[in-house]
Amino acid sequence: MRQRLLRQLVASARKSLQNIMDIDGHEGFRASQDDLTEVTMATGGLRSEDGFSLVEVVVAMVVLAVGLLALESVGLAAARSIALADRQSGHAILASDSLEAALYQLRSGVIPVQFCRRDLPFGDHLSRLVDLTDPLLGRVTVRAIPDPAANDPRLRELEISSSLYLPTGLSGPPAGAPC
Repeated sequence: MRQRLLRQLVASARKSLQNIMDIDGHEGFRASQDDLTEVTMATGGLRSEDGFSLVEVVVAMVVLAVGLLALESVGLAAARSIALADRQSGHAILASDSLEAALYQLRSGVIPVQFCRRDLPFGDHLSRLVDLTDPLLGRVTVRAIPDPAANDPRLRELEISSSLYLPTGLSGPPAGAPC
């Protein structure tokens, strides 16, 4: 069946080629039977092994699809990791800035305000705790708390703290409340 279809296709191609060569009555462009035979032989003739079967094409497409899906999942995982790293870097910057501001206030003899900021992106919180139980030693702790509703085990709380010796001493409770 396949060979018969190929023979019909070649015969149709020969007829089309002869019709194209006969256009405008140009004798110099006529194709002879020998020319058509040379074309057939140059392309490898008609063998039943030429080309791919439908099963081979489908298997190749399935293999390609599986490979592309694997590549896509790697890209998605990389995008998630980059987003997480960006979020954690933002937390570290905010916490560090808040800690430095509180330490600057302590050096200036001012008691820093404790706070709980809930307006961070993704519903995260920033908390600052000022401990002046020892009047000569001020301790500041800043925590970046991920939104508990995120349910992402990779998100962890970030906590940084620092102590500062206060030679003149500070007394009194800090204003505000941490988270």
